[in-house]
Amino acid sequence: MPPVWGPDADPAVADDPDDPETGSWDAAKPGTSWLRLAAVLAAVLVLVVGVVLAFNLGRGSGDAGTAGGASSSSPSGSSSRSASTPVAISGVTDFDPQGDPPEENPDLARFAADGKPSTAWRTSTYYDELAKLKDGVGLLVDLGKPTEVGKVRVDLLGTGTSLDVLAAPDARTAPSSTEGLKTVASTADADSRANLTLKKPVTTRWLVVWLTSLPSTPGGFQGRVAEISVSS
Repeated sequence: MPPVWGPDADPAVADDPDDPETGSWDAAKPGTSWLRLAAVLAAVLVLVVGVVLAFNLGRGSGDAGTAGGASSSSPSGSSSRSASTPVAISGVTDFDPQGDPPEENPDLARFAADGKPSTAWRTSTYYDELAKLKDGVGLLVDLGKPTEVGKVRVDLLGTGTSLDVLAAPDARTAPSSTEGLKTVASTADADSRANLTLKKPVTTRWLVVWLTSLPSTPGGFQGRVAEISVSS
């Protein structure tokens, strides 16, 4: 219906707020837009809180997994297995089963395990190479009880010593000859320090540091052992 103008116009027809065709009903309701905005903001807030919680939970789970993984893959176990432990030496005596008499400066043998590199046990002076006279000469190391041995270190004076480490895993008494002894490590032409690692640890009470070749010295050949160290 066209608008009616003039004094006879019907006010209800000219401006009817209830007429659905005018589209003015919602606009006339106060607070409607604010309610919609508040609902949108509430939904956004819930979404943000959910994302933050999920992120924190995920990060906490990841940290726990990392900590657990580090613990399980820690090399401490392998380190403890590979780490060597010093073995106490109960006593050292000279060992010369092929000698006549069968001894080699017995009063000096204790110096090979006294913790002082400046002191040493020494062989007799041989005027010919040792191999032409006997199989070897050395020191008998007593560990006091059957003990697992994995490494032996021998500090020497002079260079060019060849030696074996012999073990007596089955012996019930101190060996008096090389018979029945087992060669567990060897080195040739050693410098001033021979570090010997056994291919397989052996459990024994007695070890023999067996010199098979001696360095040359003025007047012949002589071996000198400053210190022996044993570890598991």
